[in-house]
Amino acid sequence: MKLLSSDYDGTLNVFGYDLGLNLAYIRRFMREGNIFVLNTGREFSRIMPEIEKHDIPYNYLSCTDGNLILNGKNDVIYQTSMHDDISEMVFELQEKFPNIKLDPIIYNGSILEYQLVTDKISEKLLLTLEKICLLHNLCYKTFHIGNELYVYIGHKDITKSTAIERIMEFENIQKCDIFTVGDDLNDFEMIRDFNGYTFPWGRNELKRISQGE
Repeated sequence: MKLLSSDYDGTLNVFGYDLGLNLAYIRRFMREGNIFVLNTGREFSRIMPEIEKHDIPYNYLSCTDGNLILNGKNDVIYQTSMHDDISEMVFELQEKFPNIKLDPIIYNGSILEYQLVTDKISEKLLLTLEKICLLHNLCYKTFHIGNELYVYIGHKDITKSTAIERIMEFENIQKCDIFTVGDDLNDFEMIRDFNGYTFPWGRNELKRISQGE
């Protein structure tokens, strides 16, 4: 039995490529008794419309970069949550920095991570984020989308790779039988830790550690 973990945006679904062909290969892969993990940075509410629209099959779904893992019936097998003292500090950011918008990413009433949207990140905001992360063993990641800057605050030790590790133990699969594919920085750990592959359009950081394109 093999396990394949694939990112969604820019990997399974690439503009200009045939998603249907990819899904046909995945269905055949699963029919042969293998495990397919859809491993995305999207939160559950943003990936489910894509799954329903394209009828994407999976044995496991990992959302929000490993903070939520569901099986093929969408039963939760793993979920993180933020402590109340962390939430209090993060929500205070809106009072201190009026140019940011705070959007907690929530599943079943639990906050998995925080998303901040701003037009720029000041030195004072940066220092505050570093303080929060240091106190609570968190980390933050930044992404530009158009003119907006997205900042994600989450658990330091949770990644797409840790999601695979949990599924690997649950399914009793050997590491040598696990393959991963992705194109962006949030795929780095799973590309590095398992038999990882990327694409010609993948980030250079991934190309340096992957086994091929």
